Amino acid sequence: MRILEIYDGDYPWDVRVEKVSHTLVSAGHTVRLLCRNRKRRPRIERLSDGLELRRLPGGPGALSFPFFLNPVWAGCLLSQVRAFRPDRLLVRDLPLAPLALATGRAFRIPVIADLAEPYPDSLRSQWQFQPRSLTDYVVRSPYLADLVERFVARRIDRVLVVCPEAGQRLERQGLPPRRWTEVGNTVMPDRFAPRGQPVPELDGCEGRQLLLFSGLLAGDRGLDVALEAFANVRRCQPGRFMLVLVGEGPVRVQLEAQAAALNISGDVRFTGWIDHDRLPDVIARAAIGLLPFRACPHINSTLANKLFEYMSLGLPIIASDVAPMLRVLVETGAGLSFRSDDVADLADKIERLTGDSDLRQACADGGRRATKDLYNWDIDGERLLRAVEDPNQV
Repeated sequence: MRILEIYDGDYPWDVRVEKVSHTLVSAGHTVRLLCRNRKRRPRIERLSDGLELRRLPGGPGALSFPFFLNPVWAGCLLSQVRAFRPDRLLVRDLPLAPLALATGRAFRIPVIADLAEPYPDSLRSQWQFQPRSLTDYVVRSPYLADLVERFVARRIDRVLVVCPEAGQRLERQGLPPRRWTEVGNTVMPDRFAPRGQPVPELDGCEGRQLLLFSGLLAGDRGLDVALEAFANVRRCQPGRFMLVLVGEGPVRVQLEAQAAALNISGDVRFTGWIDHDRLPDVIARAAIGLLPFRACPHINSTLANKLFEYMSLGLPIIASDVAPMLRVLVETGAGLSFRSDDVADLADKIERLTGDSDLRQACADGGRRATKDLYNWDIDGERLLRAVEDPNQV
């Protein structure tokens, strides 16, 4: 088949877009990706893995803002549909889903939406946990996103979600039962493995047990709770641990200020973004992977890539007790959970896991075993193919 993907960001790069595209191309489909172009890259490009790119006119700003009423997106999508004549439209995330849906209906093309996160609830998290700007009220309104999501849910041919909780949430929004397919944020083992390369971002951490968080530094990640818990642990065992935060995001400045106020800046390392292909070597240096996410509607209906990346490399995990992560940890034995937002409970779990080598080994073994047998992209890739090739499956 000819499959036209619609992605509201720049590409490369996005880990989920890469996995989805690679799987579709490897199955023999011709895949073209229409994406944004803020870095003014070539409008047409063919990548080494066979994925064809068609980028919007270059440049940042409102002209390429991913909104379904944007005439630039509408014109480019219409042009690609007429030239490429796709058999399927696969749209990533909610902002462009109504445009894909209208185009699919006009040309009688089935439309699949990859709703990798609950978009309205992610906007609510931004409103709740981060400073708001005028732009947030105008183009990032969760109330408008609710209306868009309900419209799409009632009409889309199929939805891809990352966990059952997300599918059940969409059913409450009007998605007919059995019209969603779970395609998790699991790992391609052959592409996510340590290479034995040095990690200069961790220079000076030798001899310390590293507590690692990797991902977006956003308000609903609970990293302020992790800093307080780390400060408590550090007071009892100074010099033993280092907290490593890999990534960037809107709350980094606040987190750095908090670390300074807690007098732990010397034991907290903010590395900034590290390329995804280098992350396995970072994870291999860590003792524990932290996922201190806050219990909120957004986090209660999603599962982060990092959970499965930690598990696949045998990194014991401490995660908050939000429903999807708690379900996976109980099922696999890959780590411990703590009460969301509870500093003392997180500190207790850190001390418990770092002080028990047998428990850490059991968690590591549970994570590796689960990613080999259950939570891996071989399984999720097959689900993806069935959903795209037959969107009307029951």
